[in-house]
Amino acid sequence: MVKSATTDNNERPILTGMTLGLNSTLLISEGNTKLPPCPMLLLSNSDGLLQVYYFKCNSLPPICRPFEAIQQIQVLQPTINMVSGTSIPPSSSSSSSSTPPMLPFSISTTK
Repeated sequence: MVKSATTDNNERPILTGMTLGLNSTLLISEGNTKLPPCPMLLLSNSDGLLQVYYFKCNSLPPICRPFEAIQQIQVLQPTINMVSGTSIPPSSSSSSSSTPPMLPFSISTTK
């Protein structure tokens, strides 16, 4: 149990934030065992304390999963400019200084 600091007039800390995280990718350590990622409830209070509660149920399959690196499986194809209908060629990664693409309209900053 966590006991928070109290002020001189024995006021209890006020809940200042609460969120439910369903996208956790962290493996949870419980003793010597590693548990799969699970949903988390995070609470913060006026004393600056952040409490994390994990929701785990061993009889159900996990709804969160560990982080997986995304592999590039295809090369990006040229896109079509929706305004002018022209094809925009892919930029070459070999040039370090490239000019921004031209817009089919102009932007004025004067009033």
